[in-house]
Amino acid sequence: MIPLPARATLRRWSVTGLSALADQVVFSSVNFLLNILLARFLTAEAYGAFAIAYSLFFLALSPYQALVIEPFHALGGAPDRPGGAGYLSQVLQGQLLLALVLAGVLVVAGLALGAFGSPVGPLLLLFAAAAPFLFLQMLLRRACYVEGRAGLALAGSSVYFLVACAGVLLLVRFGEAGATAVPPLLGLAGAAGLAVPVLGLGIPLRRLLSLDGGRLRAVALEHWRHGRWLLASGALGVVSGTIYAPAIGAALGTAQAGAFRAVQNLFLPLTQMLAALAMPLLPVLSRKLGAEGEGGDGPQVRRAVLLLLPVAAGLVLPYALAMLLVGDRLLDLLYGAGKYTGDAWLLDYLSVGALGLIAVFALGQTARALRRFSIVSAGEAAGALATVCVTLPLLGLYGLAGAAAGFLVAQLAPAVVLSCWAVRRLGRRRGSGG
Repeated sequence: MIPLPARATLRRWSVTGLSALADQVVFSSVNFLLNILLARFLTAEAYGAFAIAYSLFFLALSPYQALVIEPFHALGGAPDRPGGAGYLSQVLQGQLLLALVLAGVLVVAGLALGAFGSPVGPLLLLFAAAAPFLFLQMLLRRACYVEGRAGLALAGSSVYFLVACAGVLLLVRFGEAGATAVPPLLGLAGAAGLAVPVLGLGIPLRRLLSLDGGRLRAVALEHWRHGRWLLASGALGVVSGTIYAPAIGAALGTAQAGAFRAVQNLFLPLTQMLAALAMPLLPVLSRKLGAEGEGGDGPQVRRAVLLLLPVAAGLVLPYALAMLLVGDRLLDLLYGAGKYTGDAWLLDYLSVGALGLIAVFALGQTARALRRFSIVSAGEAAGALATVCVTLPLLGLYGLAGAAAGFLVAQLAPAVVLSCWAVRRLGRRRGSGG
């Protein structure tokens, strides 16, 4: 077990942990409420079109996460972070070009789909306009955690929540027309939420406008060195989480895509709770395990794994059991009696697949702290490979049931890869020590 800090430090981290949990609840509530309300008040076809566009937006987000957010979250808390004190400013400068390129990709995809008369096309164009603001907001939230300012992240997320909630009330009033208002609403809310971390972190405008080519190049190379593994599998890794709505929509129609996404929404709180733990945890693990090195398999690593596994299991197991027992009633409560009740059988597959999150969280966070991004990438690639080789063929053969079975396999595949790495690394060290 990682040595217990002093009482004052423990108290400070308790406050940080509570702030992180509150921040994640507030931030993710926007996504959760929007999906629930849209699924409730829109037709299954209209909600399916939105779900497809939203999934493609997250597909475009994948390179940004791989090359900017993930390396920054791991490197920002390390004592040897590249660029020194100006690291954040250099990351902010470098991310702008990538964000604009990815927004351009969404524009091209939106125009192409619109040319074929797809209702997804206009939604993608609106997401393209909102993308730079949403990307930047995600980065600055991570910056707050890297700097140990979870309360600042909470304040920014609260502004985001309040602006978005005001729009949610309008969405409910305008019904089906409200789906096209969601992307600009999120972009506006993201822009409003940026002000708090920008001011709180004291990011000087002068430093952002002055380019230091040498330092910027060093930061970019370091991000590439660590992020290339995530980028290499990122296009595939994100497939295991975002391809389902587009694939189901293409094969079975937008109504079936909407039904799958509506059931999947019930698991959003679980993934967001794990994300809330990861936000403040990764910078701390990076500092604690930094001495072990990238190939570390020492006692600190083993203690971290043994601490994180029961924490993740304590969240995932009760949640999955609750979905199995009362998930069908929740579908009626959230979406209206009978609307998606016939799709409640999907809960069995999604609940079992959620068990893989135990190993993915505990071992994935440990690997990131050790800067073993190649291991994280291998897990994501395994999930993507399972999606392509198992889910898509089963979808063609058995429809929605095949997609659900493939989803289960794709959720468990990363857990198997990460578990094999942990057993090999930690077991070998323990054997040599004995």
